[in-house]
Amino acid sequence: MVTIIAPSQNNKILHLQAAMGASIASMFVTSVAGVLPFALAYTVPEGIWRNIAFIMSGIICVVFLVWFGLHAYKEEIKLMTANHVNSDE
Repeated sequence: MVTIIAPSQNNKILHLQAAMGASIASMFVTSVAGVLPFALAYTVPEGIWRNIAFIMSGIICVVFLVWFGLHAYKEEIKLMTANHVNSDE
């Protein structure tokens, strides 16, 4: 039995797979890279400056997560589209 998928449905599946791959990769890289800013913030003496350092570390991690996620999504789409085009030939 052969299942026929409409081109728009196939395109949606492709984008969903790219989004899932990019989110997993960006979360992993951010969790590894986020150790450094939080470790540095932990060395700041207690008080308002430590709180500010932790808040800044959180902001840096979130910005990096969003930036890297968008970058990984674009690269995943490029790779998947290239593989999809090559498999059609």
